[in-house]
Amino acid sequence: TSAKEQIEKFFAAMPSRDPEPAPKAFAPSVTGLFSKANKKDQAVLSYGFPAFPIGHPDNAPLMVLDTIISGYSYPGGYLHDALRGESDLVYLVHAYSWPGLGTGAFRILTQTSPDKVAEVMKRIDAVLARTAEKPFSDAEVSGARDSMSIARGIDRQDVSGRALEMALDELYGLGYDFHVREDAAIAKVTPQDVLRVARSVLAKRCLCITGPEAAIAASKAPAVPEAAKKQP
Repeated sequence: TSAKEQIEKFFAAMPSRDPEPAPKAFAPSVTGLFSKANKKDQAVLSYGFPAFPIGHPDNAPLMVLDTIISGYSYPGGYLHDALRGESDLVYLVHAYSWPGLGTGAFRILTQTSPDKVAEVMKRIDAVLARTAEKPFSDAEVSGARDSMSIARGIDRQDVSGRALEMALDELYGLGYDFHVREDAAIAKVTPQDVLRVARSVLAKRCLCITGPEAAIAASKAPAVPEAAKKQP
């Protein structure tokens, strides 16, 4: 019995239906700096940037950018050097590329103590400015591509991981072999591609801060407006 026959047998009883239409891409109408106070001892800073939907060709250079500034699967890069390293300003910091249906997002998340919020914001701003202005070296880009290739290969060593990736790609209309094409696209990313995407994605952002009143005061962030709460 083939794997295909087994799958058809196991899922035969599932009701079939047409897939939900993908949401229309939208540009966030709310940008800037916002906050929400709570009673916790730590502050969380979440930076959000409009990015690309699944299958978009610029996702490959965006993933390389993510790797350069925060590492791939493991901490590293510009953000780690600026905020962890010897300074130890944050408990964690990482960037995430989240392609979705119809649209996508790029996110930076960090957690720190209230007394360090202002310095953390200052250093992240400096990293973002450097990222969008200074050309990337061939060594940075090739190193990021290599680390991604190794990590992605490790993730596919077990059958369940490979099956999940292929099933989701098929479900999203990308084809079960999309990971092969995505790997090839990543291998072709150039320093110019990364800089172009960095300047495009990092040009518009929203920063939300949660934490105790001391953290909010240090950030000088106004409360989250009603318009932001109603964003899709």
